Amino acid sequence: MFRNNRFRIPPEFREYLVIIERSLIPICIVQIVRTVLFPSTLDMFLLAMFVGVYSLLYLDLL
Repeated sequence: MFRNNRFRIPPEFREYLVIIERSLIPICIVQIVRTVLFPSTLDMFLLAMFVGVYSLLYLDLL
């Protein structure tokens, strides 16, 4: 089965992935606090999307 290898990606795009990975944790924390304080459907959707993207990056599926 083919696994997406980050070393096949051009270096400038790899840098963007690292920046996105590093910025998703603080964004998720802020979104969790916002969802707890002011829950809405949009907040829950955004939180699920951020956690999903981070998990895809963490598992090297994206």
